[in-house]
Amino acid sequence: MDNQNTSNSEVSFLEKAIVNWITPVEGAVLWPLNKFGLKAAPKFQEYFDKYGVFRGIWESKINDYQRLISHSSETGEIPDQILKLYDGTPCGCVMKLTYKALR
Repeated sequence: MDNQNTSNSEVSFLEKAIVNWITPVEGAVLWPLNKFGLKAAPKFQEYFDKYGVFRGIWESKINDYQRLISHSSETGEIPDQILKLYDGTPCGCVMKLTYKALR
């Protein structure tokens, strides 16, 4: 788990809820797959092994969101490389919109 400079980024419950709005659906799909031996990408599998699938998804997204906040705090803006990565996924778009709306 990559916790570089993310522990000092406070995230409100509202931000956590918005960023994780789809977690129940993802968990319903990933839990049986993980239960029957199909492993996730190493980044996510580490969270699943530590917290379980549902909480692992939740914690992973919070960590990613904290990383987004941290990068923005350090440089004053979100780097283009991260924006491109976030634009490529629905969850990334939600994180970016949440950041822009609530920060």
